[in-house]
Formats: sequence, structure tokens, C-alpha cells
Amino acid sequence: MNDWYKWSVDKVFDELASSQKGITETEVTKRQEEYGANELAASEGRKWWMILLEQFKDVMIIILIAAAIVSFVVGEHTDAYVILAIIVGNAILGYTQEFNAEKSIQALKKMSAQHAIVTREGKNIEVDVADLVPGDVVLLSAGDIVPADGRLFEVNGLMAEEAALTGESESVSKTTKALDEDGLMPGDKLNMVYKGTIISKGNGKAIVTNTGMNTEMGKIAQMLDAEGQKTPLQIRLAKFSKVLAIIVIVICAIVFGLGLLRGEPVLQMFLTALSLAVAALPEALPAVITIALARGAARMVKRNALIRKLPAVETLGSVTYICSDKTGTLTKNQMTVTHIQRVDGMEELLLHSMMLNNELNKNDNGELLGDSTEIGLVNHVLEQGGDYQSSLSKYPIVETLPFDSDRMMMSTLHKDEDGWLLLVKGAPGKVGAALANKQDEEQWLQINREWAAKGLRVLFFAYKRFNERPKNIDTTI
Repeated sequence: MNDWYKWSVDKVFDELASSQKGITETEVTKRQEEYGANELAASEGRKWWMILLEQFKDVMIIILIAAAIVSFVVGEHTDAYVILAIIVGNAILGYTQEFNAEKSIQALKKMSAQHAIVTREGKNIEVDVADLVPGDVVLLSAGDIVPADGRLFEVNGLMAEEAALTGESESVSKTTKALDEDGLMPGDKLNMVYKGTIISKGNGKAIVTNTGMNTEMGKIAQMLDAEGQKTPLQIRLAKFSKVLAIIVIVICAIVFGLGLLRGEPVLQMFLTALSLAVAALPEALPAVITIALARGAARMVKRNALIRKLPAVETLGSVTYICSDKTGTLTKNQMTVTHIQRVDGMEELLLHSMMLNNELNKNDNGELLGDSTEIGLVNHVLEQGGDYQSSLSKYPIVETLPFDSDRMMMSTLHKDEDGWLLLVKGAPGKVGAALANKQDEEQWLQINREWAAKGLRVLFFAYKRFNERPKNIDTTI
């Protein structure tokens, strides 16, 4: 795979025989035949009968089936029916859980970008994501799901949420500059975007470099298709079942041999040995384990964790070490407001600032899309009884200056009854330096240091009023 992030934009276009005007429809057809559809190859999923048969593959279940047959042979019909009932009940529990999980997994596979805006022959058109090919020019804007891996060649405050790929909850600011470092991980390739991630802010353009199973998400899909390993519980049960079977056979053989030495009839001793074997088997063990795992799966479903196979529930209980990211957390990609310090009398204005000073969008279901920190701020205002329309009616947005890595601030200009209002949100050091009173600056920065020491992410909000509309809000604060 080429190191696209190291190359200049011109070199990438040359390598892919494309340009900022895109490629021709004729070339698209050729490349679709060469590269195939821009889809992640996935199995059709397990059929219902496959899931059902898998419930009888366990060593202990096979032993119990044999025990039920023996019970019928020796005339212990009651024991046979009890063992069969346990086997059937165990299968029903396992089948129900795994079949429902399989249906949910198949539904989840459909949750991805279905269309994309591309430039072909100089015209912007909407196409199916599956039809994208390397060399296509893709237009990206806030709220879009990135349809394929691509090298950025134009950005306007573009930030991407890559938690699904990298585990980092914070959106990443993107650039078009070539990078010199060798062996960078996907999260460090700031001039690249990846299939399945989300554009949280700004807009930009990228040339598609990889599609389908050649994308970073495709690599993950290939790993998921690898042959699954047995869980620690399955390994222990298989070992226990084999050892138990050997012990039972040895004991039964000893009893059978001793009986013959005493002169007992062969058939009677044989039936006695078989009865002993059936009695020695813990027929309730598989059912008890399945019920315990099913309860665990049900509890995890309530926490939005999908369990495909019941034994997987036990795996987490066998974990010895958990490797987390540099923040020491297992990210949920969710930010929550926990501490607020404000100037007296500015409570209402702060809530309006949290609601308006952002670049969030909504999907078709009304869910907020964008930077997780900004979503956390808006959710806090909603919990306080605020709403977007009320804030917008009081302070109509006239101009927006998106956050960028140089200013480290976002500014929005509003019209209000007294003139013009500038709202700013950003890094404590940058916003603090803009305060007129240096004593106030040190006071606020001290709060920042105390909160940061607790592992909190701190943002500063500030405002400034004008009698006349400022000409350039970039240099106003």
C-alpha cells in the first residue's frame, strides 16, 4: 500500500491518474472492474439451522446425548427423558440468544454511508458509495460519513471524529500538508480521512486512495473474519468433560470387571456399569452454565453490548489486564459537563453561548452530529431547559469563524438589542490572553490548572459587545 500521506497532493493525483475535476465515467467503469465495489466483504451470517446445530457440538452435550441413549437401553426411561429435556432446554436458550444477536448484527452491517457527493468530469454528482473508485474526488462536510479512505487536498476547518477507528474521543483537525514521518498510525495521518469515520466540523475535498477491503476498516473486517478462538470457559469445560468421561469409563470398567470376578451375570454387570455411568454424569451442568450466561448476556444487552455467542459473556470475567489509551480511560466517545465556573450575572449568557457557539448538525433521527465536546455542551443546556430556537431568537447568528489549530478558538457574531455581541469559545491560554484585566486572566488560568490536574478537559467562554458591527472578527479578540 502506498504511503499516500507522505506524498504531495500533485503526486497523489498523478499516481491515481486523476485531477481536481475528477475522472471520467469511462474511467470509473474500468476501475470498478479492476477494484470491485467499495464494500466491506462480509459473510451472509449463520443460518438458523447452523446456529441450532452448534448448540449440540459441545463435548458435555454429546456425552449427555450418549447418556440418554444408554438410559433408554437399560430401561431407565425417566432418567432419559430428564436428560433429553435438559439438552433441549439448553439448546433453546442458546439458540434464542444467538439467533437474535445474529439478526442484530446483520442489521448493523447496513448502518453506513449510502451516498456520496463526488466530482466527475468537473461536475458534482451524487453516487452510491459502492460505486466509488480510487481517483474519485469526494466532497466532505460536517455530519458526513466518510465513504472511502482518501488523501485530503482542500480543507476548511475540517475535523473528523475517528473514535471508531482509533479509540480517540476528540475530533482530529485535518490538514493537506504532506507528512515526513515513517510508519505513522492511521490516527496520526492528519492529511487522510478513513471510511466509516465522521466529519464533525468544517468541509473539504479528498481524492479516494483505497476502497472496499483495502481501507483501514477493511483491514479490521479481515481480522474479524479470522477463525474464532474458544473462550477460557469453553476450554475448561472441554477439558473437564474429557477428564470426567475417562474417569467414568475407568470406574465402570473396574465395577464391571469386579462383578465378573464375583461370578455375576455378564448382562447384569454390563447394565449396572452403564447405569453407574449415567448417574455419574452431571447432566444439569450445561443447563446451569447456559442459564448463567444468558442472564449475563441479557444484562449486557441493557447496556447496549451485543453478544453474538453466549460463551463470550464469560471472557471479560477472565481478563487480567486492560490496556487503555493515554488518558487512562476506555472511551465512550461521550463528553459530559461536570464543572462550571462563571462570572456572577452571566449564567444565562453562558448557556446561550454553549448552545450557539458550535458547528453541530442533526441526522435524520434528530441526533446531534459533530464534536463530542460540543455535543456535551449542548446536552447540558438542554438539560437546563434551554433550546436552540430560543437562543437563536435572542441572539441571531450573523457570522461564524470556525475553530482552527492556529487561533484555537471559535467565534460567532450575533445581533442583539444593544448592538453586536461576539461570543468566543476556545483553549484557556488563548482566551485568557485576550482578557483586558490581567488579574482576571491569572485567576481563571489558576482554575484551569486545578481542573486540568483532575483530568478534566477545560474550555473558556468569553464575550465582547460592540456598538457597530466589527469588520473582521478574526482579529477582534
